[in-house]
Amino acid sequence: MAHPDKAKITQSHIRRSIIWVVVLAAIGYGFVWLLGHNRDPDPLLPPFHSVGDIAVVEVKGSGTQAEIIKPDGGLIESPDYNIGGSDHNITWRPDGNRLFFESDRYNQEPHVFRWNPDKQIVERRTIDRRAKGPLSFDAPGLAKPSATALMTAGGTVVEINPNTGDTKQVLPPLKKDVPANAEEGGQESQIAATYQQLGNAFVRAVWGNDKKIAAAVMRRDNGSQSLVLIDMTNPLAKPKLVALGEHIGLAVMKNGAFVFTVLGYQLPDWDIELIKKNMKNGKVVPPYRNLLAAVGSDGKLFPIGEVPNDGPQSNTSFGDPVISPDNTVIAMSVSKSGKPMGLAIVPLAEGGWPHAVLLAQGDFSQLSWTPNSERIAAIMARKGGGHDVITIGKKGDIQNLTNGKGDFTEAVYSPQTQ
Repeated sequence: MAHPDKAKITQSHIRRSIIWVVVLAAIGYGFVWLLGHNRDPDPLLPPFHSVGDIAVVEVKGSGTQAEIIKPDGGLIESPDYNIGGSDHNITWRPDGNRLFFESDRYNQEPHVFRWNPDKQIVERRTIDRRAKGPLSFDAPGLAKPSATALMTAGGTVVEINPNTGDTKQVLPPLKKDVPANAEEGGQESQIAATYQQLGNAFVRAVWGNDKKIAAAVMRRDNGSQSLVLIDMTNPLAKPKLVALGEHIGLAVMKNGAFVFTVLGYQLPDWDIELIKKNMKNGKVVPPYRNLLAAVGSDGKLFPIGEVPNDGPQSNTSFGDPVISPDNTVIAMSVSKSGKPMGLAIVPLAEGGWPHAVLLAQGDFSQLSWTPNSERIAAIMARKGGGHDVITIGKKGDIQNLTNGKGDFTEAVYSPQTQ
């Protein structure tokens, strides 16, 4: 006769085995269902712990490769890299669990790839073969981080779900987005004409509050750039010009306002009255040489730093602004007479430039804040050639993470905090 306790143990093992079989079958069925319905199985995979990680792009011979620098100094290389391939525009997903970057790994075509560092899986997420820009997930005002991002593709702006690969062109508006009761034959050409006056291609776009408004940088026929505000709820709304210049940098605040820099400030050549007001001795003289400012969704401008056309400060120029996550300061590179001066932080307030602090001297680019706003990752040019990945604190303390080992072009802190 079987011992009663032994029988109970056997029954317990059988029940546990049955439960595990059911669970495994459900998981297997789930994967099969997802794949059979063109769904993405990635959400079922474990998250990746990326607190303190810095996503970087390293020069590899004639190409560049996406990588991760761990807090302990370890390096994770993205798998399936093709020698001579070009990885760039590296971006973390808002939860820090995945990375996206543009690469020509597939048929030497520019596509967005998703990298799961935990499983070392890199997957192509787009089918559009047009050149693309970096993804921007920033969407102030939403209750939770955006699952979609804005991205430029072939001079247009698309909204992309990088997990599914679905894209939708949002700028300039497509004909099908024009209301059916619009005047026949005139609306599409009117929209095209409006945008063509401001530029012939989009180079960057970010959302404002609740994705109802966007700020975009456009490239013009003469090589200059324009900054415009666009009502995303109305495809017939006319873009509002904010600034023109040789180069425009753009970022968005948590309150939905936009911070921007203008190098080589210009006046709209079609505004005859404004041109006449700024004529001096037969020559057009813009109100600034360079500008650092913020603009609200209503178009109201808040100057943060103004560089005059003459005088001792006229040779100062700004790099692209990078706003700290706590929304208190701007990190940016600064140059004098075209020569790199250093990395500065500027109070995020009207008239904040005179209170800027130069953290370090040198040639810095590709700035990125830690989630707690305490340190900045950057690419620093070496005197002997090449570039290192460094981090710098608000007191100016520098940590060189690569110290001559490799040549790097991009560095982005993970947004993950725990």
